[in-house]
Amino acid sequence: MSTQQETHAIIIGGGIAGLLAARVLSEHFHCVTILEADDVLNEDAKRKGVPQQHHIHTLLAKGREILESLYPGLDDELAQRDVPLLTWGKDTRVLTTGGYVQSRNTGIQGRAHSRNTLESCVRKRTHALPNVRLLSETRVVDLLHESGRIVGVQISAHRDKHFLEELHGDLVVDASGRQSQTPDMLKRLGYPTPEESTSRLCHALVSSTRDSIARGACRIDSAGCYSGLLSRCCCGSSRSEPGRDHAGRGERRLPTNQ
Repeated sequence: MSTQQETHAIIIGGGIAGLLAARVLSEHFHCVTILEADDVLNEDAKRKGVPQQHHIHTLLAKGREILESLYPGLDDELAQRDVPLLTWGKDTRVLTTGGYVQSRNTGIQGRAHSRNTLESCVRKRTHALPNVRLLSETRVVDLLHESGRIVGVQISAHRDKHFLEELHGDLVVDASGRQSQTPDMLKRLGYPTPEESTSRLCHALVSSTRDSIARGACRIDSAGCYSGLLSRCCCGSSRSEPGRDHAGRGERRLPTNQ
């Protein structure tokens, strides 16, 4: 769709995927509405939809490039918020069963940050777009169906199950992640269940906050540093679980059915 003639796009989910979808669609629709079930206006609130938010997050080189193209100046804003810039191989260490991988300067750079830091920056910039609106604590109850097509959604605001509202749109995008209810809603409308593809990954992830240190006074070692905290992120593979001690060593075999 290439015109903005009174068209409306609805996005279910206000996380990173939903925000980026809104940013792109804002160039093609007259109005874009983001619907988020969690309270995203409170940056410090824990979100049920993002159970991994306490883990260290890293913005890889390609992601950093794409986000900067969509939100010019975002990288500078992250730098101003003391989000460190990592050079992979030089500022990170990889520990395998055979020991540490030899350090080398790959020239590939990314940023280590908290999930809330990146998401709040992206959300602020997306919400500032004149044709984008964000409805927080708004849950999608059902899809609106008419003449063989989806024409909108039925929503409940602020988790009030007794007050339902219809929101009509030309396009509905589901960016709600693993908690998506869209397959069930489509099934109730008589549509076949979408085929799922599954990739089995034998990985486990452990993040732990180590010591409070002076801001900017650390060299990143195996993880990230933000808000004056040094954190360690360990990943286990081949059905082994990363160690939980301070050194990040040791492993425990995972059950074969996982």
